[in-house]
Amino acid sequence: MSQENNNGEDSRRELYERFSGDLIENRGAMFYDREDLVELYDYANDVEDRYVALEVLFCGERLYPGDVALAERRALYYYSLDEGACRKALAALPDDSMIGKLLALRLDRVNKDEASRTFEGLLMSRPEFTDEEIIQLADTAEELDMYEWLKEHKEAICAHTDYPQTFLYELSQIAMEQDPDYAVTILEELTMLEPFTADFWLSMAQVLISDHKALEKALDAIEFSLAIEPDNARALMMKAQCYNELDYPLDKVEPILRRVIEMSPQISAATLALALLYSNVGRKEEAMKMLLDYNSKYPGDPQVLEVLLTVSNGNLSQNLVKSFLKPELAPYRDNFVEMAEKLASEGLHGGAAILLTSLEEIYGLPHDLDLMMEALYRNNRYEEIIARYDGLRHKDAIGAYPTDLSERMATFYYLMSRIRLGMLAGLLEKVKGLKENTSGGPDTPIDDLMRSSVMLSLFSAIENLLEQHADGSEISVEEINEIDPFGNLK
Repeated sequence: MSQENNNGEDSRRELYERFSGDLIENRGAMFYDREDLVELYDYANDVEDRYVALEVLFCGERLYPGDVALAERRALYYYSLDEGACRKALAALPDDSMIGKLLALRLDRVNKDEASRTFEGLLMSRPEFTDEEIIQLADTAEELDMYEWLKEHKEAICAHTDYPQTFLYELSQIAMEQDPDYAVTILEELTMLEPFTADFWLSMAQVLISDHKALEKALDAIEFSLAIEPDNARALMMKAQCYNELDYPLDKVEPILRRVIEMSPQISAATLALALLYSNVGRKEEAMKMLLDYNSKYPGDPQVLEVLLTVSNGNLSQNLVKSFLKPELAPYRDNFVEMAEKLASEGLHGGAAILLTSLEEIYGLPHDLDLMMEALYRNNRYEEIIARYDGLRHKDAIGAYPTDLSERMATFYYLMSRIRLGMLAGLLEKVKGLKENTSGGPDTPIDDLMRSSVMLSLFSAIENLLEQHADGSEISVEEINEIDPFGNLK
Protein backbone atom coordinates (compact mmCIF):
# COMPACT_ATOMS: atom_id res chain seq x y z
CA MET A 1 0.00 0.00 0.00
CA SER A 2 0.94 3.65 -0.18
CA GLN A 3 2.53 5.18 2.90
CA GLU A 4 -0.89 6.56 3.88
CA ASN A 5 -2.50 3.12 3.58
CA ASN A 6 0.40 1.47 5.39
CA ASN A 7 -0.19 3.87 8.27
CA GLY A 8 -3.90 3.06 8.13
CA GLU A 9 -3.18 -0.67 8.33
CA ASP A 10 -0.89 -0.11 11.31
CA SER A 11 -3.64 1.89 13.02
CA ARG A 12 -6.16 -0.92 12.42
CA ARG A 13 -3.77 -3.46 13.89
CA GLU A 14 -3.12 -1.27 16.95
CA LEU A 15 -6.87 -0.84 17.41
CA TYR A 16 -7.37 -4.60 17.13
CA GLU A 17 -4.65 -5.30 19.69
CA ARG A 18 -6.11 -2.73 22.10
CA PHE A 19 -9.60 -4.22 21.76
CA SER A 20 -8.24 -7.75 22.27
CA GLY A 21 -6.48 -6.60 25.42
CA ASP A 22 -9.61 -4.86 26.73
CA LEU A 23 -11.59 -8.09 26.32
CA ILE A 24 -9.35 -9.59 29.00
CA GLU A 25 -8.49 -6.67 31.28
CA ASN A 26 -11.20 -4.04 30.87
CA ARG A 27 -14.29 -5.85 29.60
CA GLY A 28 -16.81 -4.15 31.88
CA ALA A 29 -15.83 -0.61 30.92
CA MET A 30 -15.13 -1.01 27.20
CA PHE A 31 -16.16 1.89 24.98
CA TYR A 32 -15.42 2.35 21.27
CA ASP A 33 -17.08 4.64 18.75
CA ARG A 34 -19.04 3.04 15.93
CA GLU A 35 -16.45 3.79 13.23
CA ASP A 36 -13.79 2.02 15.28
CA LEU A 37 -16.07 -0.99 15.77
CA VAL A 38 -16.69 -1.24 12.03
CA GLU A 39 -12.93 -1.09 11.41
CA LEU A 40 -12.36 -3.65 14.16
CA TYR A 41 -14.85 -6.11 12.70
CA ASP A 42 -13.41 -5.79 9.19
CA TYR A 43 -9.87 -6.25 10.45
CA ALA A 44 -10.78 -9.24 12.64
CA ASN A 45 -12.53 -10.76 9.64
CA ASP A 46 -9.45 -10.15 7.45
CA VAL A 47 -7.18 -11.95 9.94
CA GLU A 48 -9.83 -14.69 10.49
CA ASP A 49 -10.22 -14.00 14.20
CA ARG A 50 -13.84 -15.06 14.59
CA TYR A 51 -13.75 -14.59 18.35
CA VAL A 52 -12.84 -10.90 18.17
CA ALA A 53 -15.25 -10.38 15.26
CA LEU A 54 -18.11 -11.75 17.38
CA GLU A 55 -17.07 -9.75 20.43
CA VAL A 56 -17.08 -6.59 18.30
CA LEU A 57 -20.67 -7.35 17.30
CA PHE A 58 -21.66 -7.87 20.94
CA CYS A 59 -20.04 -4.57 21.86
CA GLY A 60 -21.71 -2.81 18.94
CA GLU A 61 -25.14 -4.17 19.87
CA ARG A 62 -24.69 -2.84 23.40
CA LEU A 63 -23.42 0.62 22.42
CA TYR A 64 -25.12 1.25 19.05
CA PRO A 65 -28.12 -1.09 18.74
CA GLY A 66 -29.55 0.70 15.70
CA ASP A 67 -26.38 1.14 13.64
CA VAL A 68 -26.83 -0.13 10.08
CA ALA A 69 -23.15 -0.82 9.29
CA LEU A 70 -22.81 -3.03 12.36
CA ALA A 71 -26.14 -4.74 11.62
CA GLU A 72 -24.86 -5.51 8.11
CA ARG A 73 -21.76 -7.11 9.56
CA ARG A 74 -23.90 -9.09 11.96
CA ALA A 75 -25.80 -10.46 8.95
CA LEU A 76 -22.49 -11.31 7.24
CA TYR A 77 -21.32 -13.16 10.34
CA TYR A 78 -24.56 -15.16 10.46
CA TYR A 79 -24.19 -15.98 6.76
CA SER A 80 -20.92 -17.74 7.57
CA LEU A 81 -22.70 -19.81 10.23
CA ASP A 82 -26.33 -20.50 9.36
CA GLU A 83 -28.59 -19.43 6.49
CA GLY A 84 -31.73 -19.35 8.63
CA ALA A 85 -30.11 -17.03 11.15
CA CYS A 86 -28.84 -14.85 8.31
CA ARG A 87 -32.36 -14.43 6.88
CA LYS A 88 -33.59 -13.25 10.27
CA ALA A 89 -30.67 -10.78 10.51
CA LEU A 90 -31.52 -9.45 7.03
CA ALA A 91 -35.02 -8.59 8.20
CA ALA A 92 -33.48 -6.01 10.56
CA LEU A 93 -31.69 -4.20 7.72
CA PRO A 94 -33.21 -1.23 5.85
CA ASP A 95 -34.50 -1.90 2.34
CA ASP A 96 -31.75 0.21 0.76
CA SER A 97 -28.89 -1.79 2.35
CA MET A 98 -26.60 -2.87 -0.48
CA ILE A 99 -25.03 -5.61 1.63
CA GLY A 100 -28.51 -6.83 2.55
CA LYS A 101 -29.48 -7.07 -1.13
CA LEU A 102 -26.27 -8.92 -1.99
CA LEU A 103 -26.74 -11.40 0.86
CA ALA A 104 -30.32 -12.03 -0.28
CA LEU A 105 -29.02 -12.93 -3.76
CA ARG A 106 -26.60 -15.41 -2.23
CA LEU A 107 -29.19 -16.94 0.07
CA ASP A 108 -31.71 -17.36 -2.76
CA ARG A 109 -29.02 -18.58 -5.18
CA VAL A 110 -30.61 -16.57 -7.95
CA ASN A 111 -29.83 -17.10 -11.62
CA LYS A 112 -27.42 -14.91 -13.53
CA ASP A 113 -30.11 -12.78 -15.19
CA GLU A 114 -31.73 -11.82 -11.89
CA ALA A 115 -28.34 -11.18 -10.26
CA SER A 116 -27.26 -9.04 -13.21
CA ARG A 117 -30.41 -6.90 -12.92
CA THR A 118 -29.77 -6.37 -9.20
CA PHE A 119 -26.09 -5.53 -9.74
CA GLU A 120 -26.88 -3.02 -12.48
CA GLY A 121 -29.64 -1.52 -10.35
CA LEU A 122 -27.09 -0.94 -7.60
CA LEU A 123 -24.74 0.75 -10.07
CA MET A 124 -27.55 3.03 -11.21
CA SER A 125 -28.94 3.88 -7.76
CA ARG A 126 -25.80 4.37 -5.67
CA PRO A 127 -23.19 7.00 -6.58
CA GLU A 128 -20.52 5.58 -4.30
CA PHE A 129 -19.70 2.20 -2.74
CA THR A 130 -17.85 1.62 0.50
CA ASP A 131 -14.90 -0.77 0.51
CA GLU A 132 -16.96 -3.44 2.27
CA GLU A 133 -19.77 -3.09 -0.27
CA ILE A 134 -17.27 -3.55 -3.09
CA ILE A 135 -15.82 -6.64 -1.41
CA GLN A 136 -19.29 -8.13 -0.93
CA LEU A 137 -20.23 -7.32 -4.53
CA ALA A 138 -17.16 -9.24 -5.73
CA ASP A 139 -17.80 -12.14 -3.35
CA THR A 140 -21.45 -12.36 -4.43
CA ALA A 141 -20.55 -12.31 -8.11
CA GLU A 142 -17.96 -15.02 -7.60
CA GLU A 143 -20.40 -17.19 -5.65
CA LEU A 144 -23.06 -16.81 -8.37
CA ASP A 145 -20.54 -17.60 -11.14
CA MET A 146 -20.63 -14.05 -12.53
CA TYR A 147 -16.94 -13.39 -12.95
CA GLU A 148 -17.48 -12.28 -16.55
CA TRP A 149 -19.97 -9.64 -15.34
CA LEU A 150 -17.32 -8.25 -13.01
CA LYS A 151 -14.85 -8.02 -15.90
CA GLU A 152 -17.34 -6.31 -18.18
CA HIS A 153 -18.29 -3.76 -15.51
CA LYS A 154 -14.80 -3.10 -14.17
CA GLU A 155 -14.69 0.55 -15.18
CA ALA A 156 -18.23 1.24 -13.95
CA ILE A 157 -17.52 -0.27 -10.54
CA CYS A 158 -14.21 1.57 -10.21
CA ALA A 159 -16.06 4.82 -10.97
CA HIS A 160 -18.15 4.26 -7.81
CA THR A 161 -15.21 4.73 -5.45
CA ASP A 162 -12.31 7.09 -4.98
CA TYR A 163 -10.14 4.06 -4.14
CA PRO A 164 -10.59 1.62 -7.07
CA GLN A 165 -7.67 -0.47 -5.82
CA THR A 166 -10.05 -2.32 -3.48
CA PHE A 167 -12.13 -3.65 -6.38
CA LEU A 168 -9.16 -4.29 -8.64
CA TYR A 169 -7.51 -6.36 -5.93
CA GLU A 170 -10.70 -8.39 -5.32
CA LEU A 171 -11.06 -8.94 -9.07
CA SER A 172 -7.45 -10.08 -9.34
CA GLN A 173 -7.94 -12.66 -6.59
CA ILE A 174 -10.96 -14.16 -8.38
CA ALA A 175 -9.12 -14.06 -11.71
CA MET A 176 -6.18 -16.00 -10.25
CA GLU A 177 -8.39 -19.11 -10.24
CA GLN A 178 -10.39 -18.52 -13.40
CA ASP A 179 -8.29 -16.35 -15.70
CA PRO A 180 -4.59 -16.10 -14.71
CA ASP A 181 -3.61 -13.99 -17.75
CA TYR A 182 -6.22 -11.38 -16.85
CA ALA A 183 -5.11 -11.54 -13.20
CA VAL A 184 -1.62 -10.47 -14.28
CA THR A 185 -3.10 -7.60 -16.31
CA ILE A 186 -5.09 -6.35 -13.31
CA LEU A 187 -2.12 -6.71 -10.97
CA GLU A 188 0.06 -4.75 -13.40
CA GLU A 189 -2.57 -2.00 -13.25
CA LEU A 190 -2.52 -2.14 -9.46
CA THR A 191 1.25 -1.87 -9.27
CA MET A 192 1.08 1.17 -11.55
CA LEU A 193 -1.52 2.79 -9.27
CA GLU A 194 0.32 1.84 -6.08
CA PRO A 195 3.91 0.82 -6.78
CA PHE A 196 4.74 0.77 -3.07
CA THR A 197 2.24 -1.93 -2.03
CA ALA A 198 4.15 -5.15 -1.45
CA ASP A 199 1.03 -7.36 -1.54
CA PHE A 200 0.26 -6.35 -5.13
CA TRP A 201 3.74 -7.38 -6.28
CA LEU A 202 3.49 -10.64 -4.34
CA SER A 203 0.10 -11.49 -5.82
CA MET A 204 1.60 -10.98 -9.28
CA ALA A 205 4.52 -13.23 -8.36
CA GLN A 206 2.10 -15.87 -7.11
CA VAL A 207 0.28 -15.99 -10.45
CA LEU A 208 3.55 -16.07 -12.38
CA ILE A 209 4.81 -18.97 -10.29
CA SER A 210 1.61 -21.01 -10.18
CA ASP A 211 0.11 -20.57 -13.60
CA HIS A 212 2.84 -19.32 -15.89
CA LYS A 213 5.95 -20.93 -14.46
CA ALA A 214 7.65 -17.63 -15.29
CA LEU A 215 10.02 -17.86 -12.37
CA GLU A 216 12.46 -15.15 -13.47
CA LYS A 217 9.62 -12.64 -13.90
CA ALA A 218 8.20 -13.74 -10.56
CA LEU A 219 11.58 -13.06 -8.96
CA ASP A 220 11.54 -9.51 -10.34
CA ALA A 221 8.14 -8.91 -8.70
CA ILE A 222 9.36 -10.45 -5.44
CA GLU A 223 12.42 -8.21 -5.41
CA PHE A 224 10.18 -5.15 -5.84
CA SER A 225 8.14 -6.26 -2.83
CA LEU A 226 11.27 -6.84 -0.76
CA ALA A 227 12.54 -3.37 -1.64
CA ILE A 228 9.34 -2.08 -0.02
CA GLU A 229 9.23 -4.52 2.91
CA PRO A 230 12.64 -6.21 3.40
CA ASP A 231 11.35 -8.38 6.25
CA ASN A 232 8.23 -9.66 4.50
CA ALA A 233 8.25 -13.38 5.36
CA ARG A 234 5.87 -14.29 2.53
CA ALA A 235 8.14 -12.59 -0.01
CA LEU A 236 11.22 -14.32 1.34
CA MET A 237 9.51 -17.72 1.22
CA MET A 238 8.45 -17.12 -2.38
CA LYS A 239 11.99 -16.06 -3.27
CA ALA A 240 13.35 -19.28 -1.75
CA GLN A 241 10.74 -21.25 -3.71
CA CYS A 242 11.79 -19.64 -6.98
CA TYR A 243 15.48 -20.22 -6.25
CA ASN A 244 14.78 -23.86 -5.47
CA GLU A 245 12.68 -24.42 -8.61
CA LEU A 246 15.39 -22.73 -10.69
CA ASP A 247 17.92 -25.19 -9.19
CA TYR A 248 19.92 -22.57 -7.32
CA PRO A 249 22.49 -24.22 -5.02
CA LEU A 250 21.67 -24.76 -1.36
CA ASP A 251 24.03 -22.00 -0.25
CA LYS A 252 21.81 -19.49 -2.09
CA VAL A 253 18.51 -20.77 -0.69
CA GLU A 254 19.59 -21.55 2.88
CA PRO A 255 20.31 -17.96 4.03
CA ILE A 256 16.85 -16.84 2.91
CA LEU A 257 15.10 -19.59 4.85
CA ARG A 258 17.35 -19.04 7.87
CA ARG A 259 16.34 -15.40 7.89
CA VAL A 260 12.64 -16.31 7.93
CA ILE A 261 13.25 -18.77 10.76
CA GLU A 262 15.01 -16.09 12.79
CA MET A 263 12.21 -13.58 12.14
CA SER A 264 9.29 -15.96 12.76
CA PRO A 265 10.52 -19.14 14.48
CA GLN A 266 6.97 -20.28 15.24
CA ILE A 267 5.96 -20.44 11.56
CA SER A 268 6.77 -23.91 10.29
CA ALA A 269 7.04 -23.27 6.53
CA ALA A 270 10.69 -22.17 6.47
CA THR A 271 11.83 -24.93 8.84
CA LEU A 272 10.05 -27.58 6.79
CA ALA A 273 11.41 -26.25 3.49
CA LEU A 274 14.97 -26.17 4.80
CA ALA A 275 14.68 -29.64 6.32
CA LEU A 276 13.54 -31.04 2.96
CA LEU A 277 16.42 -29.31 1.19
CA TYR A 278 18.89 -30.78 3.70
CA SER A 279 17.36 -34.22 3.22
CA ASN A 280 17.56 -33.94 -0.57
CA VAL A 281 21.33 -33.33 -0.42
CA GLY A 282 21.93 -36.18 2.02
CA ARG A 283 22.00 -34.17 5.25
CA LYS A 284 19.20 -36.21 6.81
CA GLU A 285 20.51 -36.06 10.38
CA GLU A 286 20.51 -32.26 10.32
CA ALA A 287 17.05 -32.30 8.79
CA MET A 288 15.70 -34.59 11.49
CA LYS A 289 17.27 -32.51 14.26
CA MET A 290 15.66 -29.36 12.88
CA LEU A 291 12.26 -31.01 12.71
CA LEU A 292 12.45 -32.58 16.16
CA ASP A 293 13.68 -29.32 17.71
CA TYR A 294 10.83 -27.44 16.09
CA ASN A 295 8.29 -30.01 17.27
CA SER A 296 9.59 -29.83 20.83
CA LYS A 297 8.91 -26.06 20.85
CA TYR A 298 5.71 -26.04 18.78
CA PRO A 299 4.29 -29.56 19.02
CA GLY A 300 1.55 -31.20 17.03
CA ASP A 301 1.65 -29.55 13.58
CA PRO A 302 0.45 -32.20 11.05
CA GLN A 303 2.65 -30.63 8.35
CA VAL A 304 5.67 -31.30 10.54
CA LEU A 305 4.55 -34.91 10.87
CA GLU A 306 4.39 -35.30 7.09
CA VAL A 307 7.91 -33.95 6.60
CA LEU A 308 9.22 -36.09 9.48
CA LEU A 309 7.76 -39.17 7.79
CA THR A 310 9.16 -38.07 4.42
CA VAL A 311 12.68 -37.47 5.68
CA SER A 312 12.82 -40.58 7.89
CA ASN A 313 10.60 -42.88 5.78
CA GLY A 314 9.01 -44.00 9.03
CA ASN A 315 12.18 -44.53 11.05
CA LEU A 316 10.53 -42.86 14.03
CA SER A 317 9.16 -43.75 17.42
CA GLN A 318 5.54 -44.87 17.14
CA ASN A 319 4.77 -42.79 20.24
CA LEU A 320 6.10 -39.71 18.47
CA VAL A 321 3.80 -40.32 15.50
CA LYS A 322 0.83 -40.95 17.78
CA SER A 323 1.50 -37.70 19.66
CA PHE A 324 0.34 -35.82 16.54
CA LEU A 325 -2.99 -37.69 16.44
CA LYS A 326 -4.87 -35.66 19.02
CA PRO A 327 -8.50 -36.50 19.89
CA GLU A 328 -9.72 -33.18 18.47
CA LEU A 329 -8.24 -34.13 15.08
CA ALA A 330 -10.36 -37.30 14.82
CA PRO A 331 -12.80 -35.62 12.34
CA TYR A 332 -9.79 -35.04 10.05
CA ARG A 333 -8.73 -38.69 10.09
CA ASP A 334 -9.17 -38.94 6.32
CA ASN A 335 -6.59 -36.18 5.86
CA PHE A 336 -4.03 -38.37 7.61
CA VAL A 337 -5.03 -41.32 5.40
CA GLU A 338 -4.45 -39.09 2.35
CA MET A 339 -1.05 -38.21 3.81
CA ALA A 340 -0.25 -41.93 4.01
CA GLU A 341 -1.42 -42.46 0.42
CA LYS A 342 0.83 -39.62 -0.74
CA LEU A 343 3.81 -41.12 1.10
CA ALA A 344 3.10 -44.52 -0.47
CA SER A 345 2.79 -42.98 -3.95
CA GLU A 346 6.28 -41.52 -3.45
CA GLY A 347 7.66 -44.92 -2.50
CA LEU A 348 7.88 -44.03 1.21
CA HIS A 349 6.11 -47.15 2.41
CA GLY A 350 7.84 -47.10 5.78
CA GLY A 351 6.36 -43.68 6.49
CA ALA A 352 2.95 -44.82 5.29
CA ALA A 353 3.11 -47.95 7.45
CA ILE A 354 3.92 -46.24 10.74
CA LEU A 355 1.31 -43.56 10.11
CA LEU A 356 -1.43 -46.04 9.25
CA THR A 357 -0.69 -48.34 12.16
CA SER A 358 -0.75 -45.32 14.47
CA LEU A 359 -4.05 -44.20 12.98
CA GLU A 360 -5.45 -47.68 13.54
CA GLU A 361 -4.55 -47.54 17.22
CA ILE A 362 -5.82 -44.00 17.82
CA TYR A 363 -8.81 -43.57 15.50
CA GLY A 364 -9.43 -46.99 13.93
CA LEU A 365 -9.03 -47.91 10.25
CA PRO A 366 -12.06 -49.97 9.23
CA HIS A 367 -12.16 -48.68 5.64
CA ASP A 368 -8.44 -48.51 4.95
CA LEU A 369 -7.34 -51.94 6.13
CA ASP A 370 -5.92 -52.92 2.75
CA LEU A 371 -3.87 -49.72 2.59
CA MET A 372 -2.29 -50.43 5.97
CA MET A 373 -1.66 -54.09 5.15
CA GLU A 374 -0.05 -53.17 1.82
CA ALA A 375 2.26 -50.67 3.51
CA LEU A 376 3.29 -53.30 6.07
CA TYR A 377 3.72 -55.90 3.35
CA ARG A 378 5.93 -53.64 1.24
CA ASN A 379 8.11 -53.23 4.34
CA ASN A 380 8.39 -57.01 4.84
CA ARG A 381 6.54 -56.77 8.17
CA TYR A 382 4.82 -60.10 7.70
CA GLU A 383 4.50 -61.06 11.37
CA GLU A 384 2.63 -57.82 12.10
CA ILE A 385 0.22 -58.46 9.23
CA ILE A 386 -0.57 -61.92 10.54
CA ALA A 387 -0.99 -60.73 14.12
CA ARG A 388 -3.25 -57.84 13.15
CA TYR A 389 -5.34 -59.94 10.78
CA ASP A 390 -5.78 -62.76 13.28
CA GLY A 391 -6.69 -60.18 15.93
CA LEU A 392 -9.38 -58.71 13.70
CA ARG A 393 -10.70 -62.18 12.93
CA HIS A 394 -10.80 -62.89 16.65
CA LYS A 395 -12.91 -59.75 17.13
CA ASP A 396 -15.19 -60.80 14.22
CA ALA A 397 -14.13 -57.62 12.42
CA ILE A 398 -13.32 -59.76 9.35
CA GLY A 399 -15.60 -62.61 8.36
CA ALA A 400 -14.43 -66.05 7.35
CA TYR A 401 -15.03 -65.12 3.72
CA PRO A 402 -14.90 -61.31 3.45
CA THR A 403 -16.91 -59.62 0.72
CA ASP A 404 -15.59 -56.08 1.14
CA LEU A 405 -12.79 -55.31 -1.33
CA SER A 406 -10.59 -53.73 1.34
CA GLU A 407 -10.90 -56.83 3.54
CA ARG A 408 -10.29 -59.14 0.57
CA MET A 409 -7.07 -57.31 -0.29
CA ALA A 410 -6.04 -57.42 3.36
CA THR A 411 -6.70 -61.16 3.24
CA PHE A 412 -4.44 -61.46 0.21
CA TYR A 413 -1.55 -59.75 2.07
CA TYR A 414 -2.24 -62.04 5.01
CA LEU A 415 -2.02 -65.15 2.83
CA MET A 416 1.15 -63.96 1.12
CA SER A 417 2.73 -63.15 4.49
CA ARG A 418 2.05 -66.66 5.75
CA ILE A 419 3.53 -68.14 2.58
CA ARG A 420 6.67 -66.00 2.90
CA LEU A 421 7.07 -67.15 6.51
CA GLY A 422 6.37 -70.79 5.63
CA MET A 423 3.18 -70.92 7.74
CA LEU A 424 1.27 -73.14 5.31
CA ALA A 425 -0.89 -75.32 7.58
CA GLY A 426 -4.55 -75.15 6.51
CA LEU A 427 -3.81 -72.42 3.97
CA LEU A 428 -4.87 -74.33 0.83
CA GLU A 429 -8.31 -75.10 2.28
CA LYS A 430 -8.73 -71.45 3.28
CA VAL A 431 -7.88 -70.24 -0.22
CA LYS A 432 -10.35 -72.68 -1.80
CA GLY A 433 -13.08 -71.35 0.49
CA LEU A 434 -12.20 -67.79 -0.38
CA LYS A 435 -12.43 -68.55 -4.09
CA GLU A 436 -15.83 -70.16 -3.73
CA ASN A 437 -17.15 -67.08 -1.93
CA THR A 438 -15.59 -64.46 -4.19
CA SER A 439 -17.61 -65.05 -7.37
CA GLY A 440 -20.49 -62.68 -8.03
CA GLY A 441 -24.10 -63.62 -8.74
CA PRO A 442 -26.28 -62.71 -11.74
CA ASP A 443 -27.30 -59.37 -10.17
CA THR A 444 -23.80 -58.30 -9.16
CA PRO A 445 -22.87 -54.83 -10.55
CA ILE A 446 -20.22 -54.87 -13.27
CA ASP A 447 -17.69 -52.92 -11.14
CA ASP A 448 -18.02 -55.47 -8.35
CA LEU A 449 -17.66 -58.31 -10.86
CA MET A 450 -14.42 -56.79 -12.17
CA ARG A 451 -13.06 -56.42 -8.65
CA SER A 452 -14.11 -59.99 -7.86
CA SER A 453 -12.33 -61.13 -11.02
CA VAL A 454 -9.09 -59.49 -9.88
CA MET A 455 -9.38 -61.12 -6.46
CA LEU A 456 -10.15 -64.50 -8.03
CA SER A 457 -6.99 -64.21 -10.12
CA LEU A 458 -4.89 -63.45 -7.04
CA PHE A 459 -6.45 -66.25 -4.98
CA SER A 460 -6.11 -68.67 -7.90
CA ALA A 461 -2.40 -67.90 -8.23
CA ILE A 462 -1.95 -68.66 -4.52
CA GLU A 463 -4.02 -71.85 -4.84
CA ASN A 464 -1.93 -73.09 -7.78
CA LEU A 465 1.31 -72.43 -5.92
CA LEU A 466 0.11 -74.26 -2.80
CA GLU A 467 -1.14 -77.23 -4.82
CA GLN A 468 2.26 -77.54 -6.51
CA HIS A 469 3.76 -77.97 -3.05
CA ALA A 470 0.98 -80.00 -1.45
CA ASP A 471 3.58 -82.74 -0.92
CA GLY A 472 5.33 -80.54 1.63
CA SER A 473 8.18 -79.42 -0.63
CA GLU A 474 9.63 -76.02 0.09
CA ILE A 475 8.38 -73.01 -1.84
CA SER A 476 11.22 -70.90 -3.21
CA VAL A 477 11.40 -67.13 -2.97
CA GLU A 478 11.49 -66.97 -6.76
CA GLU A 479 8.17 -68.83 -6.99
CA ILE A 480 6.58 -66.49 -4.47
CA ASN A 481 7.84 -63.44 -6.33
CA GLU A 482 6.27 -64.71 -9.54
CA ILE A 483 2.75 -64.38 -8.06
CA ASP A 484 3.51 -61.28 -6.01
CA PRO A 485 2.18 -58.04 -7.57
CA PHE A 486 5.09 -56.18 -5.95
CA GLY A 487 7.84 -58.46 -7.22
CA ASN A 488 11.06 -59.03 -5.36
CA LEU A 489 10.35 -57.77 -1.87
CA LYS A 490 12.65 -60.15 -0.08
